[in-house]
Amino acid sequence: MSDSHTETSPDKRSEIVQQAYAVFFEQGCHATAVDRLLENSGISKRTLYKYFRSKEELVAAAVEYYRDKTFATVCAALDQRCTDPREKIMAVFDLRREILEAGDFSGCFAINAGLEYDGKDAAIQAACTSFVDRFEKLFLELCQAAGLRDPAITTRQLMVLLEGTIVYGQAKRDPAVASAARAMATLLLASA
Repeated sequence: MSDSHTETSPDKRSEIVQQAYAVFFEQGCHATAVDRLLENSGISKRTLYKYFRSKEELVAAAVEYYRDKTFATVCAALDQRCTDPREKIMAVFDLRREILEAGDFSGCFAINAGLEYDGKDAAIQAACTSFVDRFEKLFLELCQAAGLRDPAITTRQLMVLLEGTIVYGQAKRDPAVASAARAMATLLLASA
């Protein structure tokens, strides 16, 4: 029989991560104290620290959750919209425009967390980097499937456009930013 003080539940861990993600994304990681994070959640500090040794470990897990959730959502949306790899690349910018048109100017949780913890926590930095790496891999696979001359360079250029769209769209609070990036991506693919 297991000691109930050492048992852990994947569901409880997931609940904690999802709660942390929602609060950290809305209020910022540094600005959110653990007490505030747990407020009205039904999760005790004792339970939190049974699953995570530190707030930073929880932030890294929240970024990983965001990465997986975002990537699954984007891939499903791309698959629903089109089959052509070039069209899928363009659809990434359409998705970003739609997010901005819906009034969501929160940007990217991975970028935000990465900037808050820049150089201060290796696990958070690794989680943030893995978010970018996943999108880079998606673009690379699409560029290769599209038969572009130099998929690696085009991927890097598309990533600059996407990351710029996210940050500039957050700063300007304007969906036209994504439309401008889409137009630039069209030119880029035409010459690739």
